[in-house]
Amino acid sequence: MEINLYSPVDGEIKELKECSNEMFAKKMLGDGFIIMPALDNFNGFSDKATVTMVFKAYHTYGFNIEDLEFLVNVGMDTIALKGIAFSTKLKIGDIVDKSDSLFKVDLNYLEKNNLSKETAIVFEINDLSEYKINNLKIGNVKQGDLVCTITYKFFPRNQKKNLESSMGLKEFFNFSNKYENSAKLINQLVGDNFIYEEIYKCMTRLRFKIKNKIWVDIEKFKQVNNVNRAVWNGSVLQIVIGNISIN
Repeated sequence: MEINLYSPVDGEIKELKECSNEMFAKKMLGDGFIIMPALDNFNGFSDKATVTMVFKAYHTYGFNIEDLEFLVNVGMDTIALKGIAFSTKLKIGDIVDKSDSLFKVDLNYLEKNNLSKETAIVFEINDLSEYKINNLKIGNVKQGDLVCTITYKFFPRNQKKNLESSMGLKEFFNFSNKYENSAKLINQLVGDNFIYEEIYKCMTRLRFKIKNKIWVDIEKFKQVNNVNRAVWNGSVLQIVIGNISIN
């Protein structure tokens, strides 16, 4: 199968490895590209997509395109804005194309608050699929320009080993599922709210703003089932959930 991806906004396309956030740069959340937007309004980036997720902070969105799961993350650390500078009318289940307006972001507000406007567009990669990004257009683009094509195929489950794929936080925090023990253990390791001030959740990431880093043994998180990686970003502990391929 093949998917065409278009630029959702005027701006500059860069390779994913250039992202300032290690989680995206090392493809822990999927493969794709980043765009440095020059305008506030973002349109659809494919011929047809179904909205699968709209985060409360309106900075991150999920889309299903031909059974491939996409994530659009607008800016780095913009979840802390709690929706300020973002607006959207998108609802889960909406069908959109490249002519539809998805959301708006106040880029001037991000700049005034020293927040990166890097926007990552990535798709899930795991042992159940094989893919290739073709002819990625690096450099300046206009809204609607063809950025790349993705060719991919899925494998039947009995053809692959270690088939547990990445999952989102909505599933992770559903304590009736298999991630219950991992969730409880992570909560114990961060000491409930004794050693952290805030917690942010975003797709396959947990981020804890730690009061004092000496209270946290980061190596213990790496031993928890379903935790792919745990890293420091200043005083923020970032935990990647799920068996996500790293290339």
